[in-house]
Amino acid sequence: MSINIIRGRNDDQTSEEIRDSLETLTGANRLSFDAIRDGTTNLIFTVAERNKLAGIEAGATADQTSGEIRDSLGSLTGANRLSFDAIREGITNLIFITAERNKLAGIEAGATTDQTAVEIRNLLETLTLTDRLNFDSVQEGTTNLIFITAERNKLAGIEANATIDQTATEVRNLLETLTLTDRLDFDYVKEGATNLIFLTAERTKLASFTFTASGWTFNPDSADLDFLVKADDASIIFQADAGDNWLKSGGLKAIRKDRFGYSASYTFLQIGSELVANNSSIAIGVDLSTNNSDAFSGEGGEVFFRNDIKFKTPNAANDNFIEHLQLAEGIVTINSGNNDLDFAVKDDSGNKIFEIDAGAETIKTDGLTGWSGTFTNGDDATVTVRNGLITGVA
Repeated sequence: MSINIIRGRNDDQTSEEIRDSLETLTGANRLSFDAIRDGTTNLIFTVAERNKLAGIEAGATADQTSGEIRDSLGSLTGANRLSFDAIREGITNLIFITAERNKLAGIEAGATTDQTAVEIRNLLETLTLTDRLNFDSVQEGTTNLIFITAERNKLAGIEANATIDQTATEVRNLLETLTLTDRLDFDYVKEGATNLIFLTAERTKLASFTFTASGWTFNPDSADLDFLVKADDASIIFQADAGDNWLKSGGLKAIRKDRFGYSASYTFLQIGSELVANNSSIAIGVDLSTNNSDAFSGEGGEVFFRNDIKFKTPNAANDNFIEHLQLAEGIVTINSGNNDLDFAVKDDSGNKIFEIDAGAETIKTDGLTGWSGTFTNGDDATVTVRNGLITGVA
């Protein structure tokens, strides 16, 4: 038996309405007798009774009439009434089973057909706060997604009016607007492949350097600290020894500035050690490490110049240079240039006692009256000089 609930119909139909409705049915749609229970007066005429009746001749008596059977069944009460289990389901009208009764029990009186989406929405919007639909009962859509707790927590950490990520340039410009106390802490900056972080230990290492308008100053607190330059093997190749005021190279004393013993107003620059036989000599403009000669004494008293060195000074007008001395291959040349300069030897009073007058090509001695004599060179050539003048060559 099927049950149709008509939308908009709230109360049960009257018996007349049910009757009229059943009478409109035709053919196989008519109400099956299987769905009718015996009444008090009118009883159901079963198939068995029909079969039984067929076997009874007309006018036969003794068997109860349907009315009598109906009346008999109608007189039963309680548990004695005819059980629906004894009624067979028809082709059209079906038995109303327990599961269907339970299903019907869950449907409120006056229930209608399913509501439309708009009707459901409008109905849900009438609920108060505590009765509103729980979001856990809503399924996520393809376009509109559920706003989950994790996303709410994430949104709570985003300030109002926040925009999309700033570009690197925008971040840089923004950081540059910060004042001193609000600036970015270097602890939050990562070291790059090229630009490295200046660590505290490195700052401490450079704490002895001070930069002023006059330049760099090392060890301004005057503590006896050394400044070292080391080779790849960690050996010292240059050292500023603050303890004894020496600049050293490879551990050897190289240069220092000091004051004269008699006056603190005058200073001098010392090159090389003052010790005798300290195995440290001075070389100017020449690399002695490639010289394998054993003529070197090793006592530290030598001063070496490169071969063919010339000693020059600016002229008085400071627009040229005058060459005074040349050292080359064992030869010492005085005034090797073309300037007419004199070579003079003076006494303690500053008086000339010997002079070579390059302009007059004369050699004069004390009193500057000239000198006479004979010079003989290694080739037995004789030069005669009289009163400072060359008078003959033989």
